Amino acid sequence: MRLRSDHPQVELSWGTQLFSDRPKPDVLKLRKRVTAWPLEFTFKADYTTATRDFSYGLMCRDAVVKGDITINMPQQQVQYRKKLPLSGGAVLVVDASCRLEGQKLRPDFALSFEFGTHSSARGDGSAVFVGGGHGGGSFDVQQRFKVAKGMALEVCGNVRLPSPAARYSPESGHLVLGEGALCLHVAQVNAVVHV
Repeated sequence: MRLRSDHPQVELSWGTQLFSDRPKPDVLKLRKRVTAWPLEFTFKADYTTATRDFSYGLMCRDAVVKGDITINMPQQQVQYRKKLPLSGGAVLVVDASCRLEGQKLRPDFALSFEFGTHSSARGDGSAVFVGGGHGGGSFDVQQRFKVAKGMALEVCGNVRLPSPAARYSPESGHLVLGEGALCLHVAQVNAVVHV
């Protein structure tokens, strides 16, 4: 019997502008945090360099229940989101929002579950499991790297691991371990500035 691996390769791809002939961040993110107990406000402004789109808003976290309040000015929407950790790494997400359409308020409420969600203790990185077909899947990852005081580089992407499969063929006498490649995709590299 011979042991063989079907995944010796690594695939690396990117959709970021940082690796082009004119490197620049995909999104320039400006953040300003102000605390007025029991609320912590974060003013945000994002500029997408490829499309030249500018978006802005206000995020707020309450100190009592620790939920997030988001105000989206362009969509005229207020949203409250609270994540409740459950056993086994699952998270129950409670969403409530209200949007102004014309002259009417449109309320919305949703409950959802997130599985395979992990955030770093410092809040500078996260990984979320994204289910795929045939029992496979991948992880959407985000990591911030401090560059200087008030400045960080944010890398967003996806990681897909080889499937842990084992097959034995009596005709050839081969035992095959694993299927597919280790795939790394860098989707965005963003500049984050805290003012």
